Amino acid sequence: MFVSVVEQRGIRAAAERLGLAQSSVSRAVSAAETRLGVRLIERSTRAFRITEMGRLYYEQCRAALDRIAQADVLVQSRSNELAGSLRVSVPVLLGHYLMSHVVPVFLSRHPKARVLLDASDRIVDLVPEGVDLVVRLGSNAGASGLVTRLLARPAAGLYASAAYLGEHGVPRGPADLNGHRLLTLGSAEVPSQWTLRRGAEHEQVRPVPVMHTNDMPTLLAAAAQGCGICMVPHFVCQRERLRDTLVQVLPDWETDAIEVRTLYPSRRSVTPLLRAFVDLLADTAAQALTVEPPRQG
Repeated sequence: MFVSVVEQRGIRAAAERLGLAQSSVSRAVSAAETRLGVRLIERSTRAFRITEMGRLYYEQCRAALDRIAQADVLVQSRSNELAGSLRVSVPVLLGHYLMSHVVPVFLSRHPKARVLLDASDRIVDLVPEGVDLVVRLGSNAGASGLVTRLLARPAAGLYASAAYLGEHGVPRGPADLNGHRLLTLGSAEVPSQWTLRRGAEHEQVRPVPVMHTNDMPTLLAAAAQGCGICMVPHFVCQRERLRDTLVQVLPDWETDAIEVRTLYPSRRSVTPLLRAFVDLLADTAAQALTVEPPRQG
């Protein structure tokens, strides 16, 4: 319990994570302090602080738990059939376009496995939340202390509805975008620039969007209804292209690819089950998220 208290940064959070009463966790920590004759954490209603002896004790306990995890890996690796649970977190977009292809195949290959999939655009803190693996978008998807693996780099493009282009005109070059209604996707901050390339030419556009959102379906709906021009991965627009609702803008210009990465805690032993899931994820992502851009003609 003490390890969980430290990693969750408090008794209440640890109790919620462990599914125990807060009083039970508090008594367990107090019992450990009485047994050891030292104070492990400083308690207050406003702050959580681990003492020097508490940090030393945590490091030893964490190492012991890691050795137990390694023993589990050794035993599982000798077994012919993989079993256990995986907690996985992905952005909503990838839950639909990627995990819908991965999870059914994984479960059919490993009938004794369980996948607890959370499709959410919030930033997940792996260790405190007990998540085994996350998938993230963006070149800055990595984090300190985590193992990261590049899954795919899907190409992106500029798209708008035919109705919008009919009313506002078709951009002939990147500079023309400054006079158009732009729709952007991302976190709380508007992207500082769009970079477009054609051979040796490089152009940068600083979008001033009429709409900025972190929700891909809303972005696509706005573009399809003629609200403006958006930049999205080609694989996302594949269905819209099939329905003739979106047209690629400036098809001769390439935009920066978007990195899709998986991350998992480096200090936890990678179980055969997790390794199998990551390998399948990598094999599937390269195909599911890679679509040749349409050629206008």
